[in-house]
Amino acid sequence: MDRNCWWQEAGTLMLYLRTPFAVDQFADFQRQTHLDVHSIVADRGFVNVEALDSRLLPSSPARTVTDDGRPVGSGKRLVD
Repeated sequence: MDRNCWWQEAGTLMLYLRTPFAVDQFADFQRQTHLDVHSIVADRGFVNVEALDSRLLPSSPARTVTDDGRPVGSGKRLVD
C-alpha cells in the first residue's frame, strides 16, 4: 500500500489492526506500519466534487505522488 492521496477533513482517517489514526497522525501511521511511505494526506483537487467530476486539477497534489509521473488512481480507462 503506497503512493496514495488520502483525504478526510476530520476524524479517523484509517483503522489499522484495530488502531485508529486521525488525519494529524498520518506520519505516526507511516512510521509504525511502514505502509504508505510515499503517500500524502491532502485535498485531492478534483475539478468539481459536487458535479461528481473527479478529474484532477492541474494543481492537484495527487499528481505528484506516483513515481512514473502519472496521477494516482487507475492507470486504465474503465469506460470509453
